[in-house]
Parts: sequence; C-alpha cells; structure tokens
Amino acid sequence: METPINPALNEPEEQLNAPAAPEQATPDAKEMEQDATENKRLTDLSAAELVDKFALLLQEDTLPKRQQVESFKSAFYKIKNRVEADKEADPAEVEEVEVHEQRLKDFLNIYKEKHQIDLEELNRTLEQNREKKQKLIARLKELLGSTEEFGKISPIFHEIRTEWKECGPVAEQYANDLQRDYNNYVEQFYDLKQINDEFRDYDFRKNLEQKRELIAEAERLTHSTEPQQAFRALQELHRQWREIGPVAVDLREPIWAEFKQHSTTINKNHQDFFDKRKEREEANLEAKTKLCEEVEQMLAEPMTQASQWDEYTKKLLKLQNEWKQIGYAPKKENDQIYRRFRVGCDHFFEMKSEFFTRLRANSQESLQKKQELLEQAEAMKDSEDWKETTDKFIELQRRWKEIETVRGRQSREVWTKFQAACDHFFEQKKKNFQEKKAQQNDVRSEERENLKKKKAIIAQVQELTHEAEFDAVRTKLAEYDAAWREIGFVPFKMKEKIYQDYRQAVDEIYAHFNESRNNARRRNKPGDRGERRNFGGDERSQLNGRLDNLMQQLQTYDNNLSFLNVSSAKGNSLVQEIERKKEKLEADIAALKEKIAALAEKSEPEAEA
Repeated sequence: METPINPALNEPEEQLNAPAAPEQATPDAKEMEQDATENKRLTDLSAAELVDKFALLLQEDTLPKRQQVESFKSAFYKIKNRVEADKEADPAEVEEVEVHEQRLKDFLNIYKEKHQIDLEELNRTLEQNREKKQKLIARLKELLGSTEEFGKISPIFHEIRTEWKECGPVAEQYANDLQRDYNNYVEQFYDLKQINDEFRDYDFRKNLEQKRELIAEAERLTHSTEPQQAFRALQELHRQWREIGPVAVDLREPIWAEFKQHSTTINKNHQDFFDKRKEREEANLEAKTKLCEEVEQMLAEPMTQASQWDEYTKKLLKLQNEWKQIGYAPKKENDQIYRRFRVGCDHFFEMKSEFFTRLRANSQESLQKKQELLEQAEAMKDSEDWKETTDKFIELQRRWKEIETVRGRQSREVWTKFQAACDHFFEQKKKNFQEKKAQQNDVRSEERENLKKKKAIIAQVQELTHEAEFDAVRTKLAEYDAAWREIGFVPFKMKEKIYQDYRQAVDEIYAHFNESRNNARRRNKPGDRGERRNFGGDERSQLNGRLDNLMQQLQTYDNNLSFLNVSSAKGNSLVQEIERKKEKLEADIAALKEKIAALAEKSEPEAEA
C-alpha cells in the first residue's frame, strides 16, 4: 500500500507563526474612553460612596479586573488630594477621608488575597491542561507504534485530536514545545500509517472548509472599525489555523496566501491606528504645552488687586477645562506634562491664598480708618457753614479714596453710612442754595416793581411842565424826591440809568421854569420851612443815589458768593477776592450812611427853628 504524503510537512511554515502585535499591552481607544468616563464618574462620588461601591464590587462572584481596581484607588486619592489641598476644608471632612482611606486599604488587601487565590487556581488549571496535553502526546506516540489496522486506530487518532482542541491553555513557557511535539507526532502519523485516498481526501476537504471559514472571518475583520480588537481576533484565527490539519497540496499555497493577505491588511490597519494615535498624542502634547506656558505666563504677571486675582482665576479655570477636553499625550511625556500643568495651577492658588491672607490682615486696619472718616462725616453733616464744611467733606472723600479697598459686609455698611452722611450735607446745602435763589428771585421781582414805581415818578416829574407856579412845582418835587428815596432797589444794571433819567427830568423842570436849585433856595425866606426842608436835599439825594449803587453791588457780591459756595470748591481764590471787595464795600456803605445821617441831622434843627 502507498505510503501517504505527510501534509503537515508541506504546509507553509508561516502559518505556524502569527504576526507580532505592536504594543499589545496598550488599551484601545474605546477602552481608554471608557476608563476616562469611569474615572470621572468615580471622582464625582464622595469618599464614603466610592469605598462602599468598591466593597460591593468585591462581593460579586467574579473578581474585578486589576485595571478596574486601580481606577477606584486612583479616584479615591484624587478625592483625598482635593480635600487636603482645600485650605478652607472642614477638619471633620479631612478626618472622614482618612477613615475611609483605611477602609479602602482593608478592601484592597481582601482583593489581593482573592486575586492570589484566583491566580493559584489559574496556575493549577494551566498545570492540569499541560498534564492532559502531555498524556495526549504520549497516546499519539503509542498509537504510532500500534500494529492494529487503520480502521481501528483512525477513530482513536481523531479522538485524540478532538481532546487536544478541547483542552484549555497551558502556561506560556510550555505552549510552543507542546504544540511542536503534538504537530510532529501528527505528521508522523500521516507518514507512517497507510491511509487510503478516500480518508485523506475527506480529511483534506474538512480542513479546507475550516480554513475557508477562518479566511472569511479574517476578511470581515479587514473592515472592522476597531483595529485593536480586530488585531487580537486575528491572533486567535492564527492559533486556530495552526491547529487545523493540512489541505490538498495544490491548495496549500493559494489558501495560505489568501489568509495571509487579509492578515497583512489587518496588521496594516492596526499599525495605521497607532500611527494616527501617535499623531493625535503629539498634537495633544503641543496643545497641553501651550496651556502650561499660559499658566506660567500668568504667574509672571504682577497681581496686586483682588479684581485681578478674580479675573485670572476665571482664566485659569477656563484653561483647566480646556485641559480636560484634550486627550492623552504620548505615554512617556504624559505624566511629565501633567505634573508641569498641575504644579503651575497649584502655585497660582498658593499665591492667591497668600494674597488674600495678607488682604484680610490689612482689611481690619483699612476698615478702622474708614470708620474714623465716617464718624467725622456724621459729626458735621448738619453743619450750615457751607464753605468750610464743603472743603472738609471733599478732603474726607479724598482720604477715603486713598484707603485700600476693603471687601465684606462691614465695609459695605460703613461705605453706605459715609455716603449717606455726604449726601445729607450736600442735599441740605443744595436746598439752602435753592432757598436763597428763590429769595433772590423774590428780590429781583421786587426790584422790577421798584423800577416801575421810579419810572412812574419820572413820568410825574415830567408832567410838572404843565404847572403854572414854580412854588407848587417845588413842593411836588420835594414830595416826589421823598417818595423816590422810600422806594427800594431796582435791578443793578438799570440803577445808573434810572437815576440819571430822574436827575435829568428834575433838571428839565428847573430849566423849564428858568430856575436853578440854588436860586430857588435863595429866594426863599430864611424862616421858610420849605427852604429848610430842602436844605442839603440835593447833596443828600446824590448820596442816596450813591448808596443805592453800593447796596446793589453788595447784593451782587452776596449772590456770587452763594453761588460759588454751592456749585463747587474750585473757586477759593475768587471767593477770597469777592469777600475782600465785599468788606471794603460794606465799610464804604457804613461811612456813606453816617454822612447821610449827619446831613439829615443838620437839616432837621433848622426846620424846627
């Protein structure tokens, strides 16, 4: 009988070696995203909730993966670091975190014990599988020495192969040697046993069907959107390929080439995935480096005001949020760039804490100074010395602005009271000014009425031209002159003109009757009461006119001073000049009044004689 061809010896050697996986230990993008989401979710828990959740996880039938345990551990210490970094944290909260830290350590020890038990169980299973495979190899070896007919040993051979496939994995250090020994005895079985063509063809067809199924699965993996998962699945396909027996000689190269082609595509997709991820990570590193530089630039800026710290705090929080949106940097730089960013942020908040500590220390002193200014403002808010008190309030406001800004409720209360005192004074001052202004308006109204009265007297004087006797005219002139003097002030701008009009009207009357005032007096008898009544009348009239003029000027100065005192404090030099002129004017008025009084005294005795 013809010795059968050993198919395994002609199988391309490449099928026994799966392509190496680059960075097999690196988690894929989906797993990294899931881990990031899980870490954020865990960080949102409190320390107590996180430890309780971990305890419940340990009670499940299946022990959690080590990566999951590390997520809980990392999340807990982020919470702890955050609480300890908070300068205003409640000491009770810090103590509570320390209590839960001890609970976490206890549960981690329980996990280690359970993990060790699982590991020992796994090692026992791997050892049992190794012993099973060694026994199967021994049976194959024994089968090769059997003298039984092929029909009897063939089922045993296939039974051994089935048991081999169903046997679980062994320790990695034994796997290749066992598989090599097994393949060697399988090959010897096909070489040494005389297998009929029908059996061989049936076996080849069966193996071909299994390998085509693997090729179809490999082709499907070439279109996978998860390159890492596809790559790991490919390793399993290669393992199954190696365990499937040979196919017909003329099909071995083509079918392997087809399977290899799909494997190459999957490997390329896998490598492209890592290349693109590396590009993204490099871009992420560049983006994170810029954020670090922005933080460091902020630290170099001088910040001396609380508003500046508030502004930069908002900016830093925005940078931290941007950091969270950026993905991982390359593994070898990721921790380093994170430490750089974290150090910058920590330093910023340390500087901010020191600033506000100093600010609070200075606030009490500044508050005390402002309280003293408030007391001074309230003490003089009801003063009616408008000019001097205005200057004092302006000085208080200037000193207030020089005091460093103080935050807090007490500062706002002091400011509100200080502002109220200032407002009260200036409102009273404004009210006083308005009252004076109203009085001035009344005065002006009276002056306009006086102007009408004096114009009426002038008209009456002018009507005297119709009189026939000068004696009657002189009597009326004396009456008009007395009435003129009894009328009060007229508007300042009209006082000279109205007085001149009056003098001119009187002079025209004298001229009309071809009389002068002196001649008229000489014609009167020495005992004439009318002469004595008008003795010195012309001079007194002139003096009264001048007195009117000076009184009008004095009223104008009073108005100007009232306006300057109310409107602003910038007219100090002008106020002083007006007050100096006012004093001189008051002295002139007093002297003029004395002179008029002396003339009156001189006239009255003669009238009584």
